Amino acid sequence: MYPSHPLFERLHQATGSADRRLEQRVWNYCRDFDLPQYRRLLEVCWGFYQPLERKLVVLADHLPSSFAQQRRKAPLLEQDLL
Repeated sequence: MYPSHPLFERLHQATGSADRRLEQRVWNYCRDFDLPQYRRLLEVCWGFYQPLERKLVVLADHLPSSFAQQRRKAPLLEQDLL
């Protein structure tokens, strides 16, 4: 679990239902994926998160560094792709 932070808590509350709907759609869509299709999905996600997180790091200066590092998705996606 990630450390609690008021900004993260507000974001989680505001986007929770949309996040759950998106996860369900992705799960339904990916259920029958083969390895090349799954790899392509990871590439698309990495292509979204990597540039976004590079820009968001400037805005995250007020967060504890351990918190900001734990929330990053791009390094995990890159690791999965390797």
